[in-house]
Amino acid sequence: MEPKRKLINSVESCVDEALCGLVRASGGLSLLRGHRVVLRSDLDNLKGKVALLSGGGSGHEPAHGGYIGAGMLSAAVAGGVFASPPPTSILAAILALHKAGASGVLLIVKNYTGDRLNFGLAAEQARNQGVAVDMVIVAEDCAFDQPSKAGRRGLCGTVFIHKLAGALAEEGCPLDQIVSKVTEVLKGIGTLGVSLSPCSVPGCLPSFDLPPGDMELGLGIHGEPGIQRSKVASADEVVKTMLDHMTNPDSQSHLPLSSGDAVVLCVNNLGALSCLEMAVVTRAALNCLESRGVVVVRVMSGAFMTSLEMAGVSLTLMKINPEVLRLFDATTSAPAWPSLSSVCVSGRSYIIDSPFLTTRPQDDRHAEGPWSPMMRNALEKICSTLLDKQEELNSLDRAAGDGDCGNTHAQAARAIQDWLQDHVVPGCPGQLLSVLAGLVQEKMGGSSGALYSLFLTAAAGHVTEGRSDAASWARALHAGTQAMRRYGGADPGDRTMLDALCPAADELMKLTTTPPSGTMAVLQAAVQKATSGAEATRDLTARAGRASYIAADRIQSISVDNVLATSVKATLLAPDGVYFPYATESNKLVREIGNVTRGLEITFQFAVKPDVIEVFLQKNTLPFQLQLNFKTRDQQRVTRVLTEQRPVTTTSRILVGKLNMAVLDVHCAQLCASLTMEGRIQEAQNQLQAQQDLLKQVSKLRPIQKQENVYGNWMETMTTICDDITTGSQHVLSDEAAEVVYLMRRASSISNKYAKVQKKNLRKKKALGEV
Repeated sequence: MEPKRKLINSVESCVDEALCGLVRASGGLSLLRGHRVVLRSDLDNLKGKVALLSGGGSGHEPAHGGYIGAGMLSAAVAGGVFASPPPTSILAAILALHKAGASGVLLIVKNYTGDRLNFGLAAEQARNQGVAVDMVIVAEDCAFDQPSKAGRRGLCGTVFIHKLAGALAEEGCPLDQIVSKVTEVLKGIGTLGVSLSPCSVPGCLPSFDLPPGDMELGLGIHGEPGIQRSKVASADEVVKTMLDHMTNPDSQSHLPLSSGDAVVLCVNNLGALSCLEMAVVTRAALNCLESRGVVVVRVMSGAFMTSLEMAGVSLTLMKINPEVLRLFDATTSAPAWPSLSSVCVSGRSYIIDSPFLTTRPQDDRHAEGPWSPMMRNALEKICSTLLDKQEELNSLDRAAGDGDCGNTHAQAARAIQDWLQDHVVPGCPGQLLSVLAGLVQEKMGGSSGALYSLFLTAAAGHVTEGRSDAASWARALHAGTQAMRRYGGADPGDRTMLDALCPAADELMKLTTTPPSGTMAVLQAAVQKATSGAEATRDLTARAGRASYIAADRIQSISVDNVLATSVKATLLAPDGVYFPYATESNKLVREIGNVTRGLEITFQFAVKPDVIEVFLQKNTLPFQLQLNFKTRDQQRVTRVLTEQRPVTTTSRILVGKLNMAVLDVHCAQLCASLTMEGRIQEAQNQLQAQQDLLKQVSKLRPIQKQENVYGNWMETMTTICDDITTGSQHVLSDEAAEVVYLMRRASSISNKYAKVQKKNLRKKKALGEV
């Protein structure tokens, strides 16, 4: 495993360059030459006041440099990533503040051994030079029921102490009183974190292993172990678990919290949660606290004390009274402190009624008409088709968008199906179009929902009661396409749906002058125009919509022709002793893949049970059986069985492996025809020889008894297929032969891997003197 890549210039320079970036972006900050110390630029304003100094290892940004400013810290000293700063730099910062005229210096230190030692040493050295120094240790971690002798860790609650002590210092409060007051407040602060992923120090491997789908409760901000691992649950459940643990009276480190208590809540992003996730967690925390009768007076939600790129969140609660709240609300110029409202969060009315109520067309009751059954049948067919094509549309959309086109259309289809169950289809086509416009606008969302709703709304006015002949439908379609052009900003030739719709609409306008006998011919011509328009987009450059931002060659590469199979489901079977950690059945992994295009790679992760590790360590490869179930382009349902031999590797005595299957030409029937027409029989025969060589090599590796069934099945299957292609016609390849071409193309790479493993083992044996 390699260290995770980070967007830095070098491991050695990243801390210094980060401090430089912070200071240059903030006009109120300066660097102390020769040290990793950030100070207020206006040190003269500290005369006669207590100066505040904090700091610690880097990697927790914006802590602590982001909290420097009037009303908060006077300076912060930074160590290496997750490393305590040296006492020489801490002393240099203290002396700089003292020289600026500060009446005393308060050190605010998180409860970690390195920080306590280094800040403590610097404090003693400063006292020897006549500086008035005191230190407050922040230890508000609520994780451990019985903390060790080292005590509770200092976490995000430290930021609250920065703020309160800074406000007191700004008011001119003497050093001893500041220490007394914040020490008292500390008794009412508690923090607990949860993580969905580890973090990694630049140039190093992740700080701990956390399997996908697991979360760790109570970990430290440097990746220190927590108290409990479990499967990731919903945000509401996770928040409840956190608050239950934080306030559990059976824990020695709990935060006493009762109904009626007033608190400030900090929802702290540990580094990699999205803003959306943070907002969901914030809502959950507010609801959970208020359900217990706790009054939430203020809320901070964002990144305040991070742990590099850890995907996690911590909750910090601070019990308050009017004086503490006054200090908390005091102004500060620190760049990382959020701008908060002074309105109490709990009890605030945060929902405003709409100034007017609108009725939705889909809620109206309508009378059926003679065309209702036909329109219902048409709608049902359209909906079922959209649902069948959901994965195919998603696959096509991945190259030019976010891959949800099929899902978006499926939402609309299901909404229409639900509506059809409870409503009659109105006899007036215009009323039906208005209903559909309302449904797609509400349920579909995005630009697609808006475009379709525009189209249907504009069209509805042209097919009203008594106006539903062919000419009226033609005008409706024309009006709909014109509305999409007017508001969407696209035109024919921009590689959008208008390239199919506009030619068809123009052709249909002939119905306004065509006699009834010519209606069918016009309709057929319109269909042909739409088809030709859609096909012509292959050679167009996208000039509107999301596709206009994507390189044309990339869009071309995932055209429908490159969809090899649809509705693909892969089932991977492992031999005894091997399991899939996150599958419902430990020895079977089922993956709904959807569409398969050229170049698609699928990764499966497996592990070896501890009681058979030694057995597997003695082998070079492990057999896996893959069952693929899919539809071909002509909608034929096909099942194929492949078997794969994977090399055995070890990392710290833990067996880990990945099965990468490049499903390039697994669409067997089409590949077979293609190879035959291209005359690539010789290529198949050459690859066959490589496959037979692989069979010979693998046949020498007799498996343990537990693997016999899988091994035997693989040998039998492969031998039969190879015989088929050897004895079969030189001009017609069967499906099985086409399948083996796929396997044979991979045979050489597998053989090379096998040979490399053999050579590596031989070198190891020679080094140990065994040969």
